[in-house]
Amino acid sequence: QIRGAFPDPFPTLENMRLFRISNNNLSGSLPDFARSTPLIRELDLSNQRKQEYGGLTGTISPDFSRLGDLSVLNLAFNKLTSLPSDLGTLQKLQKLDLSSNMLSQTIPSELGKLDLLEVLNLSSNKLRGRIPSSFNNFANRRSTSIIYLSGNLDLLNPAPLMLCSMDQFDFATNEGKCPRERNALKEIYQSANGQEWSKNMLWLHPYESHCNWHGVYCDKKAKITGLDLRNNGLSGTLNKEIANLRNLEVLDLSDNNIQGSVPSEIGNLSELLRLRLSYNELTGTMPANLFKNLSRLTLIQLNGNHINGTIPMIYWREEEHYWKGKYDSQSKSIQDSIPTIVWREEHGIVTDTADYLSSFVADCGSPSDFNMSLTCENCTMCCNNRGDCYPQEETAVQKLGAEDYSNSTWIVLVSIIALSYIVALVSKQLCYIDGSVTEDSYNKATRAIGDDSVYQFILGESKVGWTIVLITVVVQIVLPVMFLQAAEVELSEDNVDLVYTWQCPRVTSQCSNTTDVTSFGWVVFSILIALKLSKDIMNGFRLTWLSGQHKKIRFFLGALILNFVSLFTLYVSIIYNKAIATSNTELVINSIGILFVTEADEDLYAILERINSEWAGGMGKMSLKNHDVERDEDEQDNNNNENKVKSGDNDEGNDESQSEASSLKIEMNELRQTIDNLRKKVELNNYTYSVAPVWEMGQQHNTPLAL
Repeated sequence: QIRGAFPDPFPTLENMRLFRISNNNLSGSLPDFARSTPLIRELDLSNQRKQEYGGLTGTISPDFSRLGDLSVLNLAFNKLTSLPSDLGTLQKLQKLDLSSNMLSQTIPSELGKLDLLEVLNLSSNKLRGRIPSSFNNFANRRSTSIIYLSGNLDLLNPAPLMLCSMDQFDFATNEGKCPRERNALKEIYQSANGQEWSKNMLWLHPYESHCNWHGVYCDKKAKITGLDLRNNGLSGTLNKEIANLRNLEVLDLSDNNIQGSVPSEIGNLSELLRLRLSYNELTGTMPANLFKNLSRLTLIQLNGNHINGTIPMIYWREEEHYWKGKYDSQSKSIQDSIPTIVWREEHGIVTDTADYLSSFVADCGSPSDFNMSLTCENCTMCCNNRGDCYPQEETAVQKLGAEDYSNSTWIVLVSIIALSYIVALVSKQLCYIDGSVTEDSYNKATRAIGDDSVYQFILGESKVGWTIVLITVVVQIVLPVMFLQAAEVELSEDNVDLVYTWQCPRVTSQCSNTTDVTSFGWVVFSILIALKLSKDIMNGFRLTWLSGQHKKIRFFLGALILNFVSLFTLYVSIIYNKAIATSNTELVINSIGILFVTEADEDLYAILERINSEWAGGMGKMSLKNHDVERDEDEQDNNNNENKVKSGDNDEGNDESQSEASSLKIEMNELRQTIDNLRKKVELNNYTYSVAPVWEMGQQHNTPLAL
C-alpha cells in the first residue's frame, strides 16, 4: 500500500536487475530509468490506479530505448498517454504490457521489429488507426506469440491478414478485424501456389478488403458469393478451408492444374448454385455425400479430370430447380433456356444462361483413362478422354419402353404386323372375291413381290425355295441389326460406333453440338431413301391388299417380309446416321451402305438364274390346277344340263352322238393336261403361250379348239 509520488529522479542503482512495485497507489511521472538503472532486465510498475487519484501519468520517455537488457516492461493499469516508437529497438524485450492506460495514438510499426517478443498487450486504451502490417512478423516468426489489442474502439478494420492466422491474437475470431472468409481465401491461395498465379492482384494484401481481390465477388454485406479463378494458373491442391465460404454461390476453378482429390468440405456449401472444376488434374474418387446438401446446384462440370469410381447422386429441390428449358438435340442453339443465376449487379457480372445438357458434365464417356468409365447416373453430358462429349439422355425407343435399339426391333416388327393385318382386313371387307386365286391375281402378286427376287419363291410349292427365302430374310434382318447395335448410345462402352459430336470448351460453361449435318443433308437422305425403298413399301402393301382379297397366307407372308425388310431398313438408316454421321456426305454414304442390304434378295436371284434359269423361274410358280378343275367341273355340269334339255326335247336320242360327246370330253381333258405341262416350261412373266402344238393335235383329232 505504498502511496505518493514516484521518486524523480530515481536513485542510481547501477546493478539493479529487477524492480517490481506493482499493485500500489503510486502517482506522478516515470523517472529516467535509463540513467539510474541502466542494467535493469525486468521493470514492473503495473496496477497503480487503485484509486481515482492514483496511477502513473505522463508519457513513456524515449530514453527507455537505452535499456538494452530490458526483457520485461509492465506498465499496465496506469494513466500513461503516449507510446514511443523507440521501444521497437529493445531487441531483448520479451513482454510488453501497456494495457489499461490512456494511450491515444497510432500503434508504432516499430513494435513489429521485436523479434523475441512473446507477449504484447496494448488492450483497453484509445489507440486508433490501422494495426501495423509489421505485426505480420509475429505470425511468421513465433506462432506462440500472444497479441492483445482489444478494447481499442478506434482501430480500423481489418487487421493484417497474417496476424489473423495466429490463434493467440485476440481479434482472430472478430469478423470485423479478421473475417473468416478472408482467412479461408488465404489458405486457398497458399495451397494453390498463389504466388504463381497468372493474376493475383491484391491477394493477401494486409488491409485491402478481400472483396476487391482478383476473382472474388461479394454481396453488400461483404460476404463472398462468387470465386472465379478459371484459367489462372492454379496448381497444388484445393484447401478444405473452402468450407468457410458459406455464402458461396459460384465456384469456378476450371482450366487450371489443381491436383489431389475433391475435398468433401465442398459439400458444406449449401448455397452453391454453380460448381466448375473441369479441366484440372483432380484424381481419386468423389466423396460419397458430396451433393447431399447441395440441392440448389444448377451447374456441375467435372470433366477433363482423372476422377474414377462413381459420382454420387444429387437430389434436387423442386422449388429451387432451374432446369425448366427444353432443348433440340439436333440444333446447335439451345431453345427456351432461362437464366440460372445473376451474379451481383454491383460487380457488373453479366447474367449467365445455361441449358439442360450442360448442367451436369463428367468424364463418364468412352474411351476412359481407366478400365471402367466413371459412373454418373445424374449426368446430362458424358465426355471421354479425348475431350469429346455426348448427351446422356433417354433415346426415343427408351421412352417407348424398349431397353435399347436392339430390343426395339420387336416393336418395329409388331407394328408392321399390326399395320399389315389391318390393311389385309380392310381389303377382305371391301374387296373379297371368292377365295380362289386366278392367273391374273397370281401375276399381280408376283410383280408386287418382285419377279427378280427370291421372295417370289414363297408363292411356290418348293420347300427348297422357302428355305432360300428364310435364309435371305435372316441375312436382311441380321445385317441391319448389326448396324443398330453399333448405334447404341452406350456411353461407357467401347464397342459401339457412336460419334461424340458435342464439345464442352474450357472458356465457357455451355456445351455445343459440333456436327455439320444440316437440314439439307436430311432432305437428300429422305430423297435417297424414297427413291430406293418407296417401290418396295408400296408393293408390300399392294401384296397385303391382295392377301385380303383372296385370303392367301402366302401372299400375306410375302407382303410381311417385303414390308418389314423395307421399313426396318429405313428405321436402321435413321438411327445409325443420327449416331455416327457428322456431315452431309457421311449421311449419304452411310445410307448407301445400309441400303445395299435391301438388294440381297435380288442379287441372290440373279445368281440362281445365272446357274439355272429354268429352275429359278419355276420356284415361284403357284399350282393353279385345283382351281382349273373346279372351273372344268362347273362347265361339265352346264353341258350335262344342256344335254338333258336337248334330250327332253328329242325323245329319239342318238346313241352315236352320246358316244362322240364322251370321246370329246376325254380328248379335252388330255388337251388341258398338255397345256398345263406347256405352262410349266414358259417364263412366268411371258403371257404368250405357244399354241402350235395344241393346234396340230386338234387337227389330228379333227377337234375345234378355243384358246
